[in-house]
Amino acid sequence: MSDFLEYEELDIPNKLPDIMPSPANVLDWQQGDSFDFSIVLCSLLIGAGYDAYCVYGAAPKYITTKDESLMDPPFSLELPEDKENDDIDPDEEKMRRDEKKEDVPAPDFKFEIKSKDPLISKFVDKNTKFAEEQRIQNELKEITIDDDAPDLEKHDELEAKKKRLHCWVML
Repeated sequence: MSDFLEYEELDIPNKLPDIMPSPANVLDWQQGDSFDFSIVLCSLLIGAGYDAYCVYGAAPKYITTKDESLMDPPFSLELPEDKENDDIDPDEEKMRRDEKKEDVPAPDFKFEIKSKDPLISKFVDKNTKFAEEQRIQNELKEITIDDDAPDLEKHDELEAKKKRLHCWVML
C-alpha cells in the first residue's frame, strides 16, 4: 500500500478526524492519514479472511510523521523451490548441466563488440544538482546566526512531549 497511497498527517494532530471516508474513496484519492490507511488495510485483511481491527491512540510526533515507504523490508521473501526437483540428487543435477555444456559448441566470434558510452539521465543529473544546491543552502542556514529566530530546540522538546493521535491495525 505504501507504493500506492500518499501519506498525509492529520490536519489537527490531537483531534480525531471529522469524517472517515470509505476504503474505496481513499483508494480513489490515493492519499490519506493514518486513520484512512488503517481502514483500507483493515478492509483488505478482513476480505482476505483475517480478524483485523483499527485501533487508535496517542503517539509522539516522530511516530506520526514517520515515512517508511522507501525502506527495505525487514526480511526478504524467497520463492519456494520446485517440489519436482527436490527428489533429484544434486550430483546428478550437476552431471546433467555438464552434459548440456558439452553439447553446445563454443561460438567462433569474427567480430568485435564495441562498447557504448554510458547513458546519462538528464532527470537524475538535474535532481543531483538540485540536491547539492539544497545541501549548500541548508549548510548556510546552519551557520547563520539570527537573533530573531525562535529557539527551535525548546520547541522540538515541547513538540516531542505532546501526544498526537494515530491509528494502527491489529490482527
